[in-house]
Amino acid sequence: MEILYSWGSSIKQNSAVQLFIDSQEFMITFEIGHEEMTVLFQNGMIEITKMVKAQIPQIYIKGNLESIEKLLKGQCSLRELISQQFIIVEATFRKILFLETLFKLAHSDFISEISKNNLTV
Repeated sequence: MEILYSWGSSIKQNSAVQLFIDSQEFMITFEIGHEEMTVLFQNGMIEITKMVKAQIPQIYIKGNLESIEKLLKGQCSLRELISQQFIIVEATFRKILFLETLFKLAHSDFISEISKNNLTV
């Protein structure tokens, strides 16, 4: 599950993504193989923990390690992986759109360049 920690770290370092998630509060549970990990976004902070059964995730993503890595590294979009049935996502349509944006922003050279130069779009 090292990929989740790496992804969380890259989000923390991206000021544009921080602005996007700052006021958001939500939980994503990733099931990779037989292991579940939860990523909690709250008050601009990101916490990655083992899934606690009492918690009910707002977003649930299930897939093999290769598919989850492609998603988190920005090599494939969420929509692509869902349509190819490489991952399963349980969430509201609104949350899926939010995730698509989050994953795209986390790996966008354009947004990173804007952040570095303190430019506005």
